Amino acid sequence: MNRYSKIVYFSILALIAIVQLIQGNQLLAMLLFVLTCFALPLYEKREVKRQFYRALKKLYVCVDLDAFIKEREKLVKHALFKRAILTPLSVLMSIEAYYRGQRDTVSFDLSRIPYNKTYQFWIDSYIGLSDASQLVSLEIGRQLNSVPRYYREIAVQRIEVLLLMQKLSAGKLVDTIEIEALRERLTANLLIAELTKCLSDHSEVERIQKYYKQAAINLSKGLKI
Repeated sequence: MNRYSKIVYFSILALIAIVQLIQGNQLLAMLLFVLTCFALPLYEKREVKRQFYRALKKLYVCVDLDAFIKEREKLVKHALFKRAILTPLSVLMSIEAYYRGQRDTVSFDLSRIPYNKTYQFWIDSYIGLSDASQLVSLEIGRQLNSVPRYYREIAVQRIEVLLLMQKLSAGKLVDTIEIEALRERLTANLLIAELTKCLSDHSEVERIQKYYKQAAINLSKGLKI
């Protein structure tokens, strides 16, 4: 629902409450006022969260940065309260910076965001991705509960790929077979691209390295993975 539709909908509720008050139905008027005052922020919070995940879907499933940016712009355009979008907007902007290769300040920018249960999973994930020295907290697994069920599979895969990438960044030995096995289980195209690049970086055979490198370029569609 866009901003104006929200305004119209809740204005009608408030108007009905006023009419009921004028007609002497004080209890009903009070209930409608309470409903309007409490339902609006809750509804807005839900809509912001839904729009946040629409943007992520464009990135993780479609690997389409332009579509991701359009969905992020809708988040701003349709918001009733700017304060409600501060955290999700900051997270999405940091994610965009990460995939544009502008990673120098991503970890710092995300670490400055106050704890937010709804979006903390993604904040911690991209702190871990952008700064190999920042080990993934054990809490990140528990934060899956804040991810909507229909995106939870992608979130679980995000953790698996992140942990493997951190092992590689730390110089730990990881069998190529392990990387390939994880890659075969993935369903999110962006994560498949990330692991394909890992296979290219850690292959010792030049021919295979070139094959995976080209595959990663094709899958990532110009993103810096």
